[in-house]
Amino acid sequence: MNYTGSLPRRCVVVALLALLGYADRAGAQGSLSGLGFGYPTGQLSTRAIGIGGSTGELDPVTPRNPAALSSWGRSGLHLQYDPEYKRVSAAGGIDQTLEARFPLIAAGIQVSRSISAGVSISTLLDRTFSTRSAETRVVGGTELHSLTTYTSAGGLNDVRLGVAYALSPTFRVGLGGHVVTGENRVSISTVFDRDGFLPLQRESEVSYNGTSLSAGATWLSGKDFAIGVSGRLESALNATRTDTTLRTGRMPSRAGASVAYTGLAGAVFSAGADFEQWSSMDGLGSDEVRARDTHEYGIGAEVEGPRVRGSVVALRGGLRWRTLPFGVGSDRFGGGATTGTLWADERAWSIGAGVPLANVGGLSRAALDLAIQSASRSGPPGIKERGWTLSVGLAVRP
Repeated sequence: MNYTGSLPRRCVVVALLALLGYADRAGAQGSLSGLGFGYPTGQLSTRAIGIGGSTGELDPVTPRNPAALSSWGRSGLHLQYDPEYKRVSAAGGIDQTLEARFPLIAAGIQVSRSISAGVSISTLLDRTFSTRSAETRVVGGTELHSLTTYTSAGGLNDVRLGVAYALSPTFRVGLGGHVVTGENRVSISTVFDRDGFLPLQRESEVSYNGTSLSAGATWLSGKDFAIGVSGRLESALNATRTDTTLRTGRMPSRAGASVAYTGLAGAVFSAGADFEQWSSMDGLGSDEVRARDTHEYGIGAEVEGPRVRGSVVALRGGLRWRTLPFGVGSDRFGGGATTGTLWADERAWSIGAGVPLANVGGLSRAALDLAIQSASRSGPPGIKERGWTLSVGLAVRP
């Protein structure tokens, strides 16, 4: 859950959309990264975050490339916690938010020598926020002060079941089935500072559901290079309330690639790119919230660090650039006529470490991954957001 301080209405980063009767048309939030349907977490594991997202197509825990499941090795379970502190600054005030996310749970199993399988539950879009707005009106010659609280809880989650098959020691392919579920619970309450004015309360809840398929491949070129590519097909995504379909849109298709160089002993250098067709979601929401196709690029490195209790600690670092998918009309920030759509972009650096926790019989039974990401998000003139994320991933391999 989030907390945001009171700000003048003009400093709330997203406009209050007019019709609350549909949760897909409502929203006001003190978050630049959470415009529209929410913030795309990237579905990255803690390790991938620490390397700037550059290994997303090669990482078996990140639910992007099902072929990467072949790298799980022994069966295991991964749990992840990513709290983020955000600070939004605009002319007239500062908005601060603390979000607690559990963005990824993943498990993998080695079915046979050639077949691996895995299941994951990850956050596709996070739309949890709370913001307050104070306003003064003159009613009958008397000033009337009000405080309005906008609260949203929910987002979209991706449940994936994937299977990978090793065609050879160096070439693997994979196929994944996805079920996308989620909900958007919106509440708007207004209280007044004078007797005789009753509080106003409005609530709405919309659910989302859809399915999709993904496929990918990984290729290990001797001892020097590893390459991973994957894609997800576009599919239907429905918005419903009490079993009634309100709107129908499309899940965004995506394509990504990662390349890693392992020719230096004890080091991995990687680069990756990801493209998502978020514009296909335009039919699912309000005309005032718009979606665009996005691109993401990351570079990073992982090197062997010091030894702790006989085990090597991995040290990581990376850079990441990406565009965010949702924007609003520029009139929502100034009260004038719409002159275009205002979007947000993100640049981030990250550092991380992988710490073995239990080593039994020469095998690692548990490991702790840590990463810190600092993201700078820019959008409408005069509005900036800084986000600090501490990612903690725990892997257990019996």
